Amino acid sequence: MSGKSERGERIKKKEHYMSDGAFSVLEESLEQALQHARGERGDFRVAAGAEALRRQQQQAAEKPAFLKRQACAEELAKLAAIDDETLAKLYAESAEEDCVMAEEGMADYVRGLEREDRL
Repeated sequence: MSGKSERGERIKKKEHYMSDGAFSVLEESLEQALQHARGERGDFRVAAGAEALRRQQQQAAEKPAFLKRQACAEELAKLAAIDDETLAKLYAESAEEDCVMAEEGMADYVRGLEREDRL
């Protein structure tokens, strides 16, 4: 096989690797499962493992919502830290622009009503 085709084969083939530590835990777990299935060991609590897995899945599902609530709380805390004087300045800075936008909006609204009356 030429160098290019070997490289192509390696690129096409997806390989997944596991750390030695994770593999040894998996290997030990499989051995314990076999011992339990053969009846060699009765001291395993299978339901406890299933419950732990269910809890992990539930926590994983709740994590995004928790992070979103935490981010919202942080933003609210920032807003709460703004004093009234600063808020008044911010409102004053945008007041003129708000009035112009409101007047433009009303003008568009009136034109729309006039158009409807003609129909």
